[in-house]
Amino acid sequence: MTLREFYDKNGSLDSMMATIPSEAAILRLLGMLTKDETLEELKNAVEANDAPLAFRAAHTLKGTLMNLQITGVQKKASDVTEALRNASSVDEAAMLLPILEEDYHDMMEDLKELLASSAG
Repeated sequence: MTLREFYDKNGSLDSMMATIPSEAAILRLLGMLTKDETLEELKNAVEANDAPLAFRAAHTLKGTLMNLQITGVQKKASDVTEALRNASSVDEAAMLLPILEEDYHDMMEDLKELLASSAG
């Protein structure tokens, strides 16, 4: 998978290149995403019914994805963030979380393929 193919499926390479005009730098940043544990933190906070912590995790994830121009999954993270904004419970976010997780995992599979193909 090429960087263009990854972004055609998951976001906007043109927007990313406007910010960081180096494919090598973009690949390094995307590689850091494989170590990010924010989605796990979000899931744990939702399971613990900790709305403030879940909001912070969802907001962080949304921002990370936005900065990387991974717009499809970022929209799902934004939906979860908004469900938690000023919320006293995680009920609505808990319903949206499986959709976010599925899209995130699909994107991560694409990312792993991209990183494997660009490593050689």
